[in-house]
Amino acid sequence: MKKQLEREKEKEASDCSEMAYEYYKGTQEEQLKQEKEIELERRKNKQKKLNQRIKEKKQSSKVKDKDNQNGNDDDDSDALNDSDAFIDSCQLNDSDAFISSDELNDSNALNDSDAAIDSDEPIDNDNQDRQHQKHIGKGKTSDNEDEQKEEYDEQEMDNIQKKLIQIFEDDNKRQQQQKEKEYKNENDLENQKESELQGNEDKIKQQQNNKLKDQEIKNKQLKSKEKEKKKEMQGKKDNLVDMHQKDKQLDKDKDATDNNVDGTQKEQRSQIMSEREREIELEKLRERFRERQQEIEKE
Repeated sequence: MKKQLEREKEKEASDCSEMAYEYYKGTQEEQLKQEKEIELERRKNKQKKLNQRIKEKKQSSKVKDKDNQNGNDDDDSDALNDSDAFIDSCQLNDSDAFISSDELNDSNALNDSDAAIDSDEPIDNDNQDRQHQKHIGKGKTSDNEDEQKEEYDEQEMDNIQKKLIQIFEDDNKRQQQQKEKEYKNENDLENQKESELQGNEDKIKQQQNNKLKDQEIKNKQLKSKEKEKKKEMQGKKDNLVDMHQKDKQLDKDKDATDNNVDGTQKEQRSQIMSEREREIELEKLRERFRERQQEIEKE
């Protein structure tokens, strides 16, 4: 029965992934090992108890046989019947099998049981039950224990499968969360790069706009300076022309004065301004005119 259950478990486990199978196999090996140890200890304890009971019943039977020799035949018959009934009851209540006193006292049988449990092969309950029946000669194996064991194994298998499914679900959830986290980080990084690029572009545009504005201001200032300079030059030219016109007008006035005044006036004028002074004054005017002309040409 255990071999069949183990084969079914291995078949179901083969449908799982390699990781799940390794996990299942490890837990099953550990569980089988523990079950073997528990089974061995349980059988030894039951064998000791049954052996002790049979020994006590034998002693009780001997005492009652002795009483029968003293004239208590009726009581001895009843006691023997009670003893046999008690032994049968103990044997029927044994969940493993009906074990005889000869088998319990046989050290080779115990050694064989130890070897079977310590080996890698699972315990064959059916074979042990047949051996028990052979020694005892009566009774039958308990199917309830096998059914309970099978139900326990099925429940345990369901629990293992649930745990494996939970492990897979948790692993998938963790992987999904990791992917979402990586995707979010990539998006954040991409958005950051785009923001930096946009910021750089805006900064470059702002710098270009500032340069254009500065250039416009400089051009306006330059035009304004050129305009002022031209205005200043035009003013200087106008001043020179005005001075030249004044000189001409002065010469005309002097000539007219010379022609219109009488001798007395000429004499008075000659007294006021000599010819030499007039020439000096004219020379100064000419010098000033030349300087203005040179300044205009340089500008």
